[in-house]
Amino acid sequence: MNILFYFGHPAKFHLFKNTINKLLFNGHQIDIFINGKDVLEELVIAEGWKYYNLFPKGRKIKNVPLILSILINTVRTLIKLFLKTRHKKYDLFVTSDLLVIIGRIKKIPSILVTDDDLKGAPNQWILFKFSDYIFAPKICYLGKYESKKINFYGYKALGHLHPNHFTPSVEIIKKYNLQPDTYFFIRTVAVISHHDSGMHGINDELLSRIIQYLEKYGRVILNSEREVPQHLQKYILLFNKNEIAHILAFSKMVISDSSTVCAEAAVLGVPTIEFNSWFQLYEQPKELSKYGLVFYTFNEVELLSQVKLILETNQFKALQMAKREQMLNNCVDVSSLLTWLIEMFPKSIEILSNNPDYQRRFK
Repeated sequence: MNILFYFGHPAKFHLFKNTINKLLFNGHQIDIFINGKDVLEELVIAEGWKYYNLFPKGRKIKNVPLILSILINTVRTLIKLFLKTRHKKYDLFVTSDLLVIIGRIKKIPSILVTDDDLKGAPNQWILFKFSDYIFAPKICYLGKYESKKINFYGYKALGHLHPNHFTPSVEIIKKYNLQPDTYFFIRTVAVISHHDSGMHGINDELLSRIIQYLEKYGRVILNSEREVPQHLQKYILLFNKNEIAHILAFSKMVISDSSTVCAEAAVLGVPTIEFNSWFQLYEQPKELSKYGLVFYTFNEVELLSQVKLILETNQFKALQMAKREQMLNNCVDVSSLLTWLIEMFPKSIEILSNNPDYQRRFK
């Protein structure tokens, strides 16, 4: 098969990584398009893939109103995608972006991959409208586009962190002078995406208070998308972004306003606290919290109270690992399922439509 993958976020790289590598190994012709966002290009280069970067400097436009910026970027992206694909024949598009519209124009079937609920990211409606199929967690609600959804039993983070594909390595964290369960990991995001408008996460004042409290109990590692005050920069650890999962896995605790990082830590069985104002817009993190794998709050007093509880509870991480096993028993190997879905397309669509539980073969 000739398959084109197009994605613009590091989280989607992690979701697609095992599937793309398996498809390449099995002899399929794979093209990869990306946008230059955060560390995405570094991750792709490290994987050794051939790729094309549509926007090497990213798609953000400075000093332009948000709505106008979205409209301009939509047109720019579609023109680039059309020109880049016009002389090549593809059997399938797999994407998290506007490639679905080019698929409709060129009559090439498309699978849109997302883990966002429509109410949490309403601008996705255009992607939902033009996609042929939407590969999404069963828990996600896509509104009037539910009929297009291919449910999977699990979470995006399990695409690369399912135990079938990932084993934490102590040797990797030792490169950064770290030892298991002796450090805390804090991740802060920039809160600048179009669907983050009006949302709030961990500010500098709260960040300082959290670090001041935690460093009495162990080393504090800070990883931030945004610039942090000078007095906090000494906590920043530089590391290979391909190895963040290993650092998360051996953390004593993870605190973040990033839903992606919190989900990754949670499925690894690490005590996790998510602090932001957008948690309630998404079903997936709420389900992880029902397992007890994530504690959510947007209240500073509750945050510090939960930190204290985790620190004072004997074998708290062991309890989390038991909850993780319960969660894994109810989930599938997402990467293996997606690989099969693509290789057996379109027959796989019919099979899952008639019998969604067929996917439980991928454990």
